[in-house]
Amino acid sequence: MKTGDPEGITQHATVPLTDQNKRFGLLNVAAPEKIHFDKEELALLEAVALQIGTAIKRMKLAENEQRNALLTERNRLAQDLHDSVNQMLFSVSLTAKAAGEMTDDSELREMLEFIQSLSHEALHEMRALIWQLRPQGLEEGVAAAIEKYAEVIGLNVKLTQSGVLRFSQAEEELIWRLSQEALANCKKHAEAGLTEVRISRSSSSIMLEIEDDGKGFKYNPDSNIPTLGLKGMKERTEQAGGSFSIRSEMNKGTKITIILPCNGKGEAEWRK
Repeated sequence: MKTGDPEGITQHATVPLTDQNKRFGLLNVAAPEKIHFDKEELALLEAVALQIGTAIKRMKLAENEQRNALLTERNRLAQDLHDSVNQMLFSVSLTAKAAGEMTDDSELREMLEFIQSLSHEALHEMRALIWQLRPQGLEEGVAAAIEKYAEVIGLNVKLTQSGVLRFSQAEEELIWRLSQEALANCKKHAEAGLTEVRISRSSSSIMLEIEDDGKGFKYNPDSNIPTLGLKGMKERTEQAGGSFSIRSEMNKGTKITIILPCNGKGEAEWRK
């Protein structure tokens, strides 16, 4: 077929795709040698378009229900952990401390101090896990959530933002999850004095940079990513259609750069 060849099509019908309340798009129908659509045909096309629009609306509602169900389950699990395991670890820590103050046996006191220290560390980890499941402050924006999480895990973070920072819910959730994993790695492995988080947005992309002044590690871009946390970040980024890169040197810190696509209207073009 040559460019511009209509292949015998001289007329077409355009019918809006709606769910009776909202328009989703247009349905174009054409056929070779068709020069007229009668009322019955147009009525049929309108009925088909309404069915398609209703199906699209149901699919979107189902997606929202699944997303809400996942969020509800995360909140329930976070609450259960807080009310049960978190409280038990706190009780173990207090009991070990009280018992240590009641004995004169140096070896026993040392063991109880170890139990207290271990339970305190586990309590700290549990609070960080609860934050991962239910980040407090995300309703105030992703920047507030990142800063509060850094405070919870005891990490010195400097956060800067630039560009028109209007994010959709999906974008905020992704930026938060990626930042959370990066900050957790900094706390566990980097021994950093300062971690910088930079978020910027252009008309076509969102850039997230996490850079620390920690001990760094030997990294070869051609080899496998060294930790599950970093590997998970890379996979999550690529699933969203973005790019992920790491630069790290021994005793010179680590820098993670993530670029995510967006269409310039506040909605990222995420791939499921």
